[in-house]
Order: sequence, then structure tokens, then C-alpha cells
Amino acid sequence: MKELLQLLAGPLVFLLEHGRFSIVDSSSGRSFGDASVTLQSAGVRLELVRDRSQISIRFQPALGPADEWFWIGVLRRLLEGDRPGSDELDRGAIEFLRRSLDNLEDRAASADGSAKLVDDLTRARENRAQELFG
Repeated sequence: MKELLQLLAGPLVFLLEHGRFSIVDSSSGRSFGDASVTLQSAGVRLELVRDRSQISIRFQPALGPADEWFWIGVLRRLLEGDRPGSDELDRGAIEFLRRSLDNLEDRAASADGSAKLVDDLTRARENRAQELFG
């Protein structure tokens, strides 16, 4: 959990500035230091995840299905055509998030927009899986 909070106080502080996002949930496991912090803005939920020493972030529209999350690599693929090798949260992923947050929030602002975004992300995730695993 400490690593996630350090990220929120450091490179990801832009998420919390000006009240843009609020922390709405967190969890901390006993094994491997696994933990998560969930943030929400008016239109978007982000979950910062530490799983077996790897840190990543996943996304969902606030108006979308509560069980449908998308890793940052799928977002990067959809919005920029980028095909990162992993979903690990690195400098490039943080900069992508900083650049793309307004676009994502605009696209997720309505029920119709959220539904279309979920459909587009689902297709991008399926295409990515097909490329990776055949």
C-alpha cells in the first residue's frame, strides 16, 4: 500500500489536485504486499493495483458496468494505437494518463458515450488478446 500512496503523492498527484478524483476504496492483502486504491471522478474510475510486486492501473467509465475494468495498455491501444509490452505503470503510462484523462472523461460523460467506450475498449482488448495468444 505504501508504494501506491507514494505514487499518488508523487507522479500521480495530478489525479488528486483540484479535487478532480477522490479515493473511494482501498484494500491491502497479506501476501506479496498486494494492494489497491480506487479513485473516482465525475465520469471515470481508476484502480491503482499492486499485484505480486507489479504496479498497474485500470480504468472504467463511472456509468459503465461495475465489473468491467480495462488495463492501461488497452486504453493506450485504443486512443493512441500504442502497443505497450505490458500493463505495468511506468513513466510512459503515467504521461499517457495525464494526456488522455480529459478525452476519457469526455467520452464517458453520458450513458451512450460510456457504452460506446466500453464496446470500443472490449474490441481493443479482444484484438490485443488475439495478437498475443493467437
